[in-house]
Amino acid sequence: MRAAYGTVWGIFLGAVYPAIPGRGFAARGVAFSLLPSVYTLFVVYPVLLGLGFLGVRQGFLTFPLVLVGYAVAGMAAAWVISWGGETDLAPVSAPLVE
Repeated sequence: MRAAYGTVWGIFLGAVYPAIPGRGFAARGVAFSLLPSVYTLFVVYPVLLGLGFLGVRQGFLTFPLVLVGYAVAGMAAAWVISWGGETDLAPVSAPLVE
């Protein structure tokens, strides 16, 4: 189920990548990472898992670790998508950047 969850967010990032504000892949990846972070902290942890608001029952570092983890994943995914606009070797992601 976690793989499907990540796949859905990745496909959504690819679809909305051109509309995300920011200069460069890092800024766009971090800006996009706020969506899954908010969803995880405000829906998954308190509602689905019963771990309290922002996952406080997991520990006090849950909040910053979720933000940093999703930011790193968002930057990596945005880098792969932006790579398609920089080279002819990436025909799959090239249409997403144009």
